[in-house]
Amino acid sequence: PLDPRARWAPRTGGAGGGTGTVDDPYHKVQSALNSGASCAIVGAGNYVEDLQWPANDLWVRSEEGADDTVLTGSGTTPVLTVASGSTASSVLEGVTITGGGGRKIDSTLVVGASTYYYSKFFGGGVSVGSPSSITLRDVSVTENELPGYAESVVGSSHYVTTSYGGGLYVQGASIVLDDVRITGNFAYYGGGAYVTTGEMEGVNLLIAANSAYSWAALYADAGSEITLSASIVN
Repeated sequence: PLDPRARWAPRTGGAGGGTGTVDDPYHKVQSALNSGASCAIVGAGNYVEDLQWPANDLWVRSEEGADDTVLTGSGTTPVLTVASGSTASSVLEGVTITGGGGRKIDSTLVVGASTYYYSKFFGGGVSVGSPSSITLRDVSVTENELPGYAESVVGSSHYVTTSYGGGLYVQGASIVLDDVRITGNFAYYGGGAYVTTGEMEGVNLLIAANSAYSWAALYADAGSEITLSASIVN
């Protein structure tokens, strides 16, 4: 049976954040993720949040399906970050993920008299990092856009921006994609998905109509394992 503490739906007006019952649902998706429950239902609506998946395994599904249940990011981070140690028993089902801007990491490299300042963006829609796993089922990852490549020079300083994995970024982790559509996303490398030292299994997976300077659909390095069945990647 479903845990009633983690049942939530869009709410307008009212004070507080809800208690997670059917009659008083959470006002935020993240509140349900943080509840400690093992399963949850999300009602139809547009949820504007940047979400952090918890360490405990959790099954989250929508009531009305992906077309009517939208997770919209702020545009400053991935819409969904999975990096707390969950396993593939964690399932997110029946949502659309859109509007993500990726995780930004800044670094500096000194080469002779020159200093390079790098700003790299990872995972617009979904970012999965070690040692975590998750299963996405009946999910659309669409219209997540990361910055393109840019370089400027001021004296001996070089400023470089680039990006990886517009729809999905997996590093040192694993993901199962079951009936997932990854479309209309952009990154400089790996417009649809970028996998490095990770595992990705796709069943009835569609990766199409994404754009990038290199690897518009999917990039996977030599340390990664990709398994596809009944899938289209182009």
